[in-house]
Amino acid sequence: RTPRTSIKMFSDLLKRRLRSGDTKAKEYLGIIDGESDRLNRMVSNILDAARIDKGEKEYFLTDIDLCDAARQVLQSMKYQVQKHGFRMEYKSPRSHLIIHADADAVAQAIINLVANAIKYSTQKKLLRVEVAKKNGWALCRVTDHGSGISGEALPHLFEKFYREPTHSSAVQGVGLGLPLVKHIMDAHNGRVEVRSTPGKGSVFTLSFPCRTSQNINRQGAKNAKKLVKIRRK
Repeated sequence: RTPRTSIKMFSDLLKRRLRSGDTKAKEYLGIIDGESDRLNRMVSNILDAARIDKGEKEYFLTDIDLCDAARQVLQSMKYQVQKHGFRMEYKSPRSHLIIHADADAVAQAIINLVANAIKYSTQKKLLRVEVAKKNGWALCRVTDHGSGISGEALPHLFEKFYREPTHSSAVQGVGLGLPLVKHIMDAHNGRVEVRSTPGKGSVFTLSFPCRTSQNINRQGAKNAKKLVKIRRK
């Protein structure tokens, strides 16, 4: 992580010294920032996969707003979305949608789904992220119009290092993103579901147990933060 942190820090310092009319320098610094964030996501996936294998992965649970979490993810991925020429649609309720979760882990799960949607959508470049509440569950749904997933691949989708054989070798990745999403959802007593039609796209849905104001008030501040440590069986 240290080299990436240094790149990010010096990029931020250079931004502060930019002249207002220096559009090329601004463009180049935007690329450095965006690629630095992408590298950080790759490193985070690898490190978290190693922690899971060792039974050392920890989640710190607090009450967070799923709507805010999704918005922040889309803001952080703005460079990658624009770089690949995508149009992004976002929909969420006007009210807060509170879940008891690790904020970084929730962001990582949404990021991995959005990154996959970008990776496997080469024709119709439209992504939709929707946050909603249904039957006591807080949902975050990521929809793409990409190549889709074959029926043979669906049962293996969340296996570590699995890559669908029919996909082009030009599509980069090592097969860690979706297994990490599954681990995150299991740790939060939630679930991840996928619907897909080959050639038409995929819909991934993250479902978290929804917190009600009654639950929050009853438990109070003493339970506002909780550590969950998932050990390998």
